[in-house]
Amino acid sequence: MGKRPVKVGATVLGSFGFTGKDESSIAARVSGAAYEEADVTPKEIQVAEVHDAVAPVELFLYEELGFCGPGESGR
Repeated sequence: MGKRPVKVGATVLGSFGFTGKDESSIAARVSGAAYEEADVTPKEIQVAEVHDAVAPVELFLYEELGFCGPGESGR
């Protein structure tokens, strides 16, 4: 199997801060900025390395990154 190049369309850095009740999470805000910069949608992402030190949070991040709808990450 041949190697294929990976295209990085954007890189965005954000830091955690406490948000208000109706504000998006840092993951949602930063990923939204990256999607906008790269001119793509979450459905166009083919590979993502998602990490959190606590396994259930990885599932939460799938939702926050827009890879699935709320409550659908367990599938």
